Amino acid sequence: MACETAVVATATGGIPEVVDDGRTGLLVPFESTGEASPRNPEQFIRDLAERVNTLVADPARADAMGKAGRQRALDEFSWTAIAEQTVELYRDALGANA
Repeated sequence: MACETAVVATATGGIPEVVDDGRTGLLVPFESTGEASPRNPEQFIRDLAERVNTLVADPARADAMGKAGRQRALDEFSWTAIAEQTVELYRDALGANA
């Protein structure tokens, strides 16, 4: 996202917290077998290909998602943003914002 490129990623782990599905990229459903493998590999491959093809077929949408992703990366995941979030967390923990 920081490279101003639309993202296609699995909807697993912390990824959905970073990629805003439909705005900064497209998420692919991922139901695991418990061993980091998709429960239905054929469906996963179809879903992944469909999302990649969606963006390839619509460069304007991919460009808009890339720009939105870059802005999200700057606003929420830059060193400054993370530092501010950390300070806020400590203030909350200390009751400074109460």
